[in-house]
Amino acid sequence: MTLSAEETINNFLNDIKVEKEKSNDSSYSKSLISIESKANDVLTELKGEKISHIFSLRLDDFRKSTIGLSVDHLKNEVTSVHFTKEGVDNNNLLNQMKKILNDFKIIKYLFDFSQHKKNIVICGPNGSGKSAFASFLKSSYLSNLIVLPAQKFLYYMDLQSYQNKTIEDYVKVEQKDSLKIVRDGEPFDINNPENLHFSVSQDLMHRFTIAINALVNNHVEIALEDRKKNKKSGNTFLEEVQDIWNSFFPNIELFVDQASRVLRAKNVNSEQEYYVNSLSDGEKSCLYYLASIFTAPKNSFVVVDEPETYMNPAIYNKLWDILVNRRNDCQFIFISHNKDFISSRINFSILWIKNFNAPDSWNLEEISDQNNIPIDLLVSLVGSSKDIIFCEGSASSWDNKLYSQLFINDKTIILSKFRQYPSIPIHQYL
Repeated sequence: MTLSAEETINNFLNDIKVEKEKSNDSSYSKSLISIESKANDVLTELKGEKISHIFSLRLDDFRKSTIGLSVDHLKNEVTSVHFTKEGVDNNNLLNQMKKILNDFKIIKYLFDFSQHKKNIVICGPNGSGKSAFASFLKSSYLSNLIVLPAQKFLYYMDLQSYQNKTIEDYVKVEQKDSLKIVRDGEPFDINNPENLHFSVSQDLMHRFTIAINALVNNHVEIALEDRKKNKKSGNTFLEEVQDIWNSFFPNIELFVDQASRVLRAKNVNSEQEYYVNSLSDGEKSCLYYLASIFTAPKNSFVVVDEPETYMNPAIYNKLWDILVNRRNDCQFIFISHNKDFISSRINFSILWIKNFNAPDSWNLEEISDQNNIPIDLLVSLVGSSKDIIFCEGSASSWDNKLYSQLFINDKTIILSKFRQYPSIPIHQYL
């Protein structure tokens, strides 16, 4: 019979208690006490209102299958806990408790997100903890939570060691970050500037390469299988990416060098071939997002920090509209302060970070009643950490130029035809 999460932790605590009574080694006993403390924290969370409610729900009770999968993963994570002496000595048990506690914190946010029947945009002023929130979610061990950071290393490595990477390899890399590596006790390499285990840090740096090669290898393998069966099984992920790519960049063709299994680019007009690294930052960013989204696990939470990075509005608005539509099995959580991007979202819930208590507590509040306030004005309001002065006129007007210089350090100047909104209760967003 499978034990419940609470029963598992109770048994685990009993095993620790027995071990403590037998131990004559002060160092070993100290380790047991540390593990016991964290295990008691896990038990407290399991008995708490939020986690106990989430764990009591059946898969059919969840509004979205994304959260159902995450909760199921977390339940398995908890019920897999068992005591071993080796786990005490190598800190595996202590790390396991810390992982579970961290995922408890994250699952609470994901559960709240799942209660929205829409995708989500999170906004807030500079310093409100937007990027910290993305990093916090990135520390999750949940298998269907993918976080695409604002900072990306968009360099394609044409190396033999990366040419056999699969989609599964890419997913594993996306689920790693430096915080998890350190917490898991990976050995340090003093010659590595990132102070991380070399092979792991290389994977983190080369996720762009791995994402592309995963698409290429998936494409080649399916093509070979189709040839054996003498039939076409439908578009591969790479072909899907190529179709969308061609709609944005019709003069640049992406193709696979069959001999080396490497992705190349070609100028359609001149037929000149060149490396992916010769693409512009915007083009590479578009390719990275396409590869990442198409290879994301089914029914994932996809968190994207600054989804407009390196791209102009004509591309990023349409790109994300397409990707959200193509991956409608996923729930997207965008973190942005870009007014153009946020105001262009359709059927989205907008949350703003009302306050942030470091290191891992954010008060997120939905802007549900917009009171006929334009979205771009709302984003300006919640995106400012300074007092606000509303100024009538255009960006080139003398009023705007004068006020912007007079109050450059301590006020935010917002251009607005404010007379059109005489009853706006703006105080709730300030």
